[in-house]
Amino acid sequence: NDATCLVGDALPPEGHSEAANEPFLWAAIITFGGIVKTFFGDHVTQADEMVSHGPNCTTKIFVSSPSGVIDVFMKGMSCFAAARETGQKKYMKVAKQLRAKIKKWSTAKNPNVKRYELLLDAEMMALKGKQKKAIKLYEEAIILSARSGCQQDAAFASERLGGFFF
Repeated sequence: NDATCLVGDALPPEGHSEAANEPFLWAAIITFGGIVKTFFGDHVTQADEMVSHGPNCTTKIFVSSPSGVIDVFMKGMSCFAAARETGQKKYMKVAKQLRAKIKKWSTAKNPNVKRYELLLDAEMMALKGKQKKAIKLYEEAIILSARSGCQQDAAFASERLGGFFF
């Protein structure tokens, strides 16, 4: 069984094709399937889907929704990770677009995206080979996530920092 595949009793395979006619359901499948892929480290698959669908595919549907913010962040993380894993520039291009979207929200004083901005900045520095800056940003993201009560984000940032050292 593939833990990253959103198919089961509640959503049989034919549900995916039916979702193509329901934009909100389609966006939810793309978003939550992507979150699972990112958390399970299936970054290249997640990034390939992002490249094929485009960086704005779900935010147009999830306007002003927390799901849209999480979707942009997770897809950005996977695109940066895929760029590091494969060296392919197509992932870096999309990662930068998603990072810019998070930065825009942070500049607009959205208090819920600063930890995401720090972690995406850390991934960018890691990709550029700027080790000291990357470590500092990973640590800031971990601290801010933990202090904000977002333990899952602190754990994810810690995992990404650990992976950076290998």
